Parts: sequence; structure tokens; C-alpha cells
Amino acid sequence: MRNKTIYIVNGPNLSHIEYRDPKFYNKNSLFDIENYIKNYLISKNIDNIVLRFYQSNNEGDIISFLLNNLAEYEALIINPAAFSHYSLAIADSLEILRQNKKIVCEVHISNIFAREEERKRLVTAKNADIIIAGAGIHSYSLALEYILEKLSI
Repeated sequence: MRNKTIYIVNGPNLSHIEYRDPKFYNKNSLFDIENYIKNYLISKNIDNIVLRFYQSNNEGDIISFLLNNLAEYEALIINPAAFSHYSLAIADSLEILRQNKKIVCEVHISNIFAREEERKRLVTAKNADIIIAGAGIHSYSLALEYILEKLSI
């Protein structure tokens, strides 16, 4: 079986997540999250998945990354962070991915629905196959499980 590629894209401020409110984000760094995801696949003895990580604080850079590499991956796990609440441009990009038969999983580390009102509106979610929120860094492994099932791995 040929390798399948999954992109994991993290949005604004996740580069410094360990400095954010630990009540919502614990004390994990982005490096910790990436290692958690890699180790999760290792623990499942899955070696035919290629992970590619990307983080940006810039909306346009995220869009370019997703669209310029469209042929390179089968699935996406995206934590759009604050962009999820207002970025129609990222929402439109996710729609393009879905039109191109990509699996799209939106994750949020905190339970955004138990937070401020402005965090409860997700414009990006309508173009995701699944949304996982509030499971901490386990949100990523839950998204991986969903993708592995969809890819029949």
C-alpha cells in the first residue's frame, strides 16, 4: 500500500500556545503537540502515513499552503484557531479541498462552546467533515482516527 499524506495545519498563536491560558490550553507547546501526533501513529504501528506539519499566523499563507500543495495530500487536520471565527477565505479554501475529495477535520484544543460568545461561531466548520473541540491535544488523535477509518487504514 502506498503512503498516504496528512497535513496538520495550525493557525495563529499556536506557535506560542504554551504561553496561553493553561485552563484552556494546558502547557503543551506546538512541538509537544507535533510529537504527540507522531507518537500516536507509532503506538498504533502505522507506518504508511506521512505527516506534514505547518503553522502560520497569516491567513494568506495558510491558504497558499493548502491550495498550492493540493495534489500532495489525502487529508487535512486544521486548527484554524481564531481564523475559524471569521475567515471566509479559509472556509472557501476548505470548500475547494472538499470539492477535490480531501478529508477535512477541524480541531480545537479548548471547548470553544464553553467560552466567550465570539468563539462559538465557526465559519470554517461548514466545510469540515468533522469538528472536534475540547479534547485538548487528543483532539488531533481523534481526528487521526477518523481519517484512518476514512482511508481504510
